[in-house]
Amino acid sequence: MDQSSIIQLRNKEGFAYAELKQNQEQFQNFAKHSHATFSLCMIGAGEIPITYHPDTERILHPGQIALFFPDQVHLTQNLTTTPLPYYNLHMNKEWVLAIQQQLFDTPNLLPMKEFIIHDECYAAALMEIITQINQETTSPAEIEESIIILLKKLFLQYTDTQHHSEEERLFEEIKQFILEHIDQEISAASIAAHTGYSTAHISRRFKQRFGLTLQAFLIDQRIHHAKALILQDSHLSLTQIALEAGFYDQSHFIKNFKKAYAISPNAYKV
Repeated sequence: MDQSSIIQLRNKEGFAYAELKQNQEQFQNFAKHSHATFSLCMIGAGEIPITYHPDTERILHPGQIALFFPDQVHLTQNLTTTPLPYYNLHMNKEWVLAIQQQLFDTPNLLPMKEFIIHDECYAAALMEIITQINQETTSPAEIEESIIILLKKLFLQYTDTQHHSEEERLFEEIKQFILEHIDQEISAASIAAHTGYSTAHISRRFKQRFGLTLQAFLIDQRIHHAKALILQDSHLSLTQIALEAGFYDQSHFIKNFKKAYAISPNAYKV
């Protein structure tokens, strides 16, 4: 495996349902951010402090799995200069939701009870999947099935099936509005007009819920959308992607993409 790599996983229909991001030498420090995906993260050595918004702090050790829910703002840190291999399996939210819906009666993705899974059996199963992906000796269909089996076991044991919130539905409505107008100028006022809440309420609740200002959340969503565009069509120019994702110019897009993913859009397109 290369020192750092991103491997996309596609099913038999060609749908990119997941990607494996990994680095054998270094876990990079990232600014406070979120992912559009449901992801499972492991490290091969050392320890990584993780702060989940609002103030939940955990330490990830080898043999454990860190869970990251879609749009869950978090901060990770590498406290050592020694080599620290890490692996992060990002999975499409809708694809994961379809798996949950086979198990639970839910219209939306249900959160997990735990941030860190301490069961080494789950960690061993995930590492086996990662090994199969890297060695390319297992068929794509078998890899997808292995991931589905692992997720079902995790969901049956750790899903918070009691989670139900009117506020969560509000945030889903706001996020859908943002995605539908991602290539346009979006303000707190336009979101407030759409939801019927005041701009002050929207701004305050965003900060409390996500740990990000509304503007920071918008940039986060634009980056997620740009990444999806790259996956759909690698021939799109950076200017096209920037415009379709709602950035005011290409340099602004590149700067924020690198800040979020520690890799340039062009490098990600390869």
